[in-house]
Amino acid sequence: MRSIMLKDFGSVDNLVYTELPVPSINDGEVLIQIKAISINPVDVKTRIGKGRAAKLKDENPIVLGWDVSGLLVYLNLHCLKKAMRYLE
Repeated sequence: MRSIMLKDFGSVDNLVYTELPVPSINDGEVLIQIKAISINPVDVKTRIGKGRAAKLKDENPIVLGWDVSGLLVYLNLHCLKKAMRYLE
């Protein structure tokens, strides 16, 4: 999958375009084929080492951008049951 990865906290020069493998899906997760993203203040703060940086410092790779829109590709049964509770 195409991605913009943060190789180290700091300037925008630390963002690199890269190809990553499609992640495996764990219980309680979904896989989304992303069609659009937005960058919000928490992404910028995290990139410079603030925001969610402390929680992500051990992640490799770090991929910013939590606001996404796209197509649901995979949904496991556990997620479906949980989602149905909210729809009822």
